[in-house]
Amino acid sequence: MIEGSSSLWDREPVFVRWRVATWEHAALHPKSHGFTSRLRESQRLLPEDMTAPIYALLAEAEALVARITEPVPPFDARLLRDVDADDGGRNLNEQVDRLFSQNFRDIMPNWSVEVAKAIGTNRLEIEQQVRSFAALGIPRDDFAIHYGYRLCVSFIRGRDADAKVATHRSLLMGCQANTWQPGSMRDAFDALMR
Repeated sequence: MIEGSSSLWDREPVFVRWRVATWEHAALHPKSHGFTSRLRESQRLLPEDMTAPIYALLAEAEALVARITEPVPPFDARLLRDVDADDGGRNLNEQVDRLFSQNFRDIMPNWSVEVAKAIGTNRLEIEQQVRSFAALGIPRDDFAIHYGYRLCVSFIRGRDADAKVATHRSLLMGCQANTWQPGSMRDAFDALMR
């Protein structure tokens, strides 16, 4: 075994937790500050046909997180498959940022006009409700999509996670209890499993 490398079983697990945040949900539920634990829980204020491309981006970003993680019941965070969390996390955040770097006008021409029509006379009330989420109020044409719609991803190292996590290391690594005891046989088996 190479000096300094560690067995797959001895590596620290890394968890991924994400929340979806939208100004629409903040307008409908001001105390939530726009946050929900998953996209399907976010409520819309604008007509679906108007925001469909934005919610498709959110769904794509959420699917990206789901693809690189494994569920770990009963925890609300998911296990990152690739144990190199620094690279995995950086790549994930870069991909999510790319999805939301466009402006609203790039997704929908006349965004501001269409939003004004959709919310009608409730504009002042809605602007007050979204202040805790979006300091400048309702998103405008030249704002980046990230201003009004976000996927907030955080990484939690195993040592910082719930105490119950340490007692379930083999479960967290996506397997049953290890057949091999620590030693050369186990190291060879771990190398094959990579």
